[in-house]
Amino acid sequence: MLERNPKHIEALLALAALLLLRGDTSGAIPLLVRCCGISPENAEAWDALGQGLLIAGDAPMAHTAFIEAQRHAPSVLDYAL
Repeated sequence: MLERNPKHIEALLALAALLLLRGDTSGAIPLLVRCCGISPENAEAWDALGQGLLIAGDAPMAHTAFIEAQRHAPSVLDYAL
């Protein structure tokens, strides 16, 4: 899917999730940043970025990503740290 449409958010998020499961934060985080750039209003992308950053040990940046996720989906309380 990504070969035909490199901006396919769901495919990018799925690939990033797979990389995170494998422990490859250095591969996942750039994909998640890309997702947030392609679709800046996508709360799921921001939440996934926050999770990746948290796994990578960057709690301050993860917190910022979670705040952005919360801003785009205020009714979802799971994004808050």
